[in-house]
Amino acid sequence: MEDERFLTVEEFSQTARIGYRAALRLVHSGAIRTVRFGKSIRIPLTELKRQSCHRTPLAAAVQLAEAAQAEPELAPIYIAAAEKLRTLAVRV
Repeated sequence: MEDERFLTVEEFSQTARIGYRAALRLVHSGAIRTVRFGKSIRIPLTELKRQSCHRTPLAAAVQLAEAAQAEPELAPIYIAAAEKLRTLAVRV
């Protein structure tokens, strides 16, 4: 079995490029898997990889397109943002 590596909440937030408090909200909401070592909270490195796949420009564009369907009155704004993100995704 491969050794699993763990990150502190602060390391996770810096690597995922989110705020520390946002990382804590993910931890406390159960959105990411955590492991406790005594009083310490650690996040498996695999969770960082799983979270990052949801933060790509293309994934964000898909979410905006879905939001446009749910809120037709805001659709033009969502669609414009989704188109901009799609162009960013193509460049990456």
